[in-house]
Amino acid sequence: MGLYNRLVGTPWVYDHVRPLLTGGLDLSPAYAFDRDLSNEIIVDVGCGTGDALRYITDFREYHGFDPDERAVERLHNVHCGRDIHVCARLLTTADVTSIAPTVALMIGALHHMDDDAVVQTMNILSAGDTVRQVRTLDVQRVPGDIGNNLFIRLDRGRHVRTADALVNLLSHTSFRVAKSWTFRPTIPLPSYLVMDLVPRQSRCERADAPVETL
Repeated sequence: MGLYNRLVGTPWVYDHVRPLLTGGLDLSPAYAFDRDLSNEIIVDVGCGTGDALRYITDFREYHGFDPDERAVERLHNVHCGRDIHVCARLLTTADVTSIAPTVALMIGALHHMDDDAVVQTMNILSAGDTVRQVRTLDVQRVPGDIGNNLFIRLDRGRHVRTADALVNLLSHTSFRVAKSWTFRPTIPLPSYLVMDLVPRQSRCERADAPVETL
């Protein structure tokens, strides 16, 4: 792991220094929902230091999972409440069955997973048939966009994909892409892809959705 990755992997640096690299990283487009979440049970896959809790403050329950013990400890120290639960490990099928989440967050998670891990995680989220929506956000590889593609080489995630590659990968899971859009931070080097996934109604249903730009 290089010096950059070691530094950005430090929770305080990740929270306070990393956003400066993009002129102030506002991820509100990734957390903007068109409905009230106050009665939703949220599971946050790869919760990190709890960035989601800066944007989403009204929910029935929040359950964060991340194998990075330092990040989870920081989340626990900064965000406390009887409706907030965090675990320093990967999400399991037993967790989904027990928690019965209705909304799943995978913010900055997919580009850290190889194809098999993505499919496995989606299968885990489908356990119990309670998850009605999965919201994802990831940096993406954009053909011909030299600035973006150079910038994402600095990312710790080793599995940055194009939008088409992600949609194709998700077509092999129990979820389909219902909507997707892109946005760029203040310094418009990296391009972020946001997707809303919903349960597939049948095995033959094709995951396909246009990518909108904000």
